Amino acid sequence: MYTDLSSILAIATLATAAVYFLDRLFFRAKRVGQAPFFVRIATEALPVLFIVLVLRVCIGEFFWIPSGSMKPTLLEGDFVLVNKFVYGIRLPIVGTTVWKRGTPQRGDIMVFHHPTDIRKEMIKRVIGLPGDVVSYKDKVLHINGVAQNIELVAQDLDVHPSGRVTRVQRAHESLGDVQHDVFFQSRDGEDMLELTVPAGQYFLMGDNRDNSRDSREWGLVDDRYIIGKAVYIMMSWDPVHSDVRWHRIGEKLQ
Repeated sequence: MYTDLSSILAIATLATAAVYFLDRLFFRAKRVGQAPFFVRIATEALPVLFIVLVLRVCIGEFFWIPSGSMKPTLLEGDFVLVNKFVYGIRLPIVGTTVWKRGTPQRGDIMVFHHPTDIRKEMIKRVIGLPGDVVSYKDKVLHINGVAQNIELVAQDLDVHPSGRVTRVQRAHESLGDVQHDVFFQSRDGEDMLELTVPAGQYFLMGDNRDNSRDSREWGLVDDRYIIGKAVYIMMSWDPVHSDVRWHRIGEKLQ
């Protein structure tokens, strides 16, 4: 069990619903005068809480990008819209899927609960699907024995919110139909031996390949920890220059 905002909304909705219906069934007809304050609050709050809960659980929510692990695709200070409906509907608190609409696809940018600490929410790119054999060697992903196409584009700079600057290489990577850019540092990274993704689990990596803690470190993500797919940048705040990145607002993610 975890207590994210959806869980808190669910508990608050159930509590106000209990107050409302208990009052309606047992006390309202016998009462003389005005209803108690907490009953009036529950009556007014219940429809609002219910609508907000449905929207958050079934449709979507926002996620703030706290680190540079998904650079250059996502920057620190980006606020992204997470589509939860694309994969189906899950119950808050327990995380059980009640209606499955789809499954994560290779290349999706996915928001999920950290597999070793479900209180944390993470965002990474889906690399390996159930049944896939994944390896990583000399900066190249291999999926089911096929090297994924990657082309170096140019030298670039990774600017940290503290002002620290790291020289990186920008490369263009293809994961099937999904094409996106990644960052590599000039230093050599560690290779990853072949790993077979079990049923119901996913292998995820950050686009900032040498500056990302992901499935290479903490393992695979179980289906029950999935929150949704990041689809648009809704707002972007530059912490270095304390300004809005207007050009990023509304950008579709891929």
